[in-house]
Amino acid sequence: MSTSLGDLEAEIRGALGADRHRLRRQLLSIRQAQKAGKVRFLGFSGYPQKIFRFVCDQAAVDCVLSYNQYTLQNSRFADETIPYLKAKGVGIMNAGPFSARLLTNAPLPAWLKEPEPVKAAARAAAVDAAGGSGFAAGVWA
Repeated sequence: MSTSLGDLEAEIRGALGADRHRLRRQLLSIRQAQKAGKVRFLGFSGYPQKIFRFVCDQAAVDCVLSYNQYTLQNSRFADETIPYLKAKGVGIMNAGPFSARLLTNAPLPAWLKEPEPVKAAARAAAVDAAGGSGFAAGVWA
């Protein structure tokens, strides 16, 4: 097989906007690499919650990685997706518990889609957690 795992990942992402047959073909390619001992587990990650059901409804996967959807201020992944994944026997990993730095004092990434009021409230909470008075003064005043 001459396709790299990075290429397969790109194909799967592309297939989400294309047809299900293409996605199944790519997942089958990964399973073949797994049988050959080149891949240990088949997993994927994604930000929009619908990606998990879309892919898992097409084929069995071993694990998924969610990010920024199960955080201190957002439990959407736990509420909407984890029960579905558990029922399918899919391993679950979570990343981004600080919402892409939203709940820190670090600079925010340009791609972060949270509305400005959410960003402001989270930043104020981070200041309060660090011992400042940002939340009470900046949000509830």
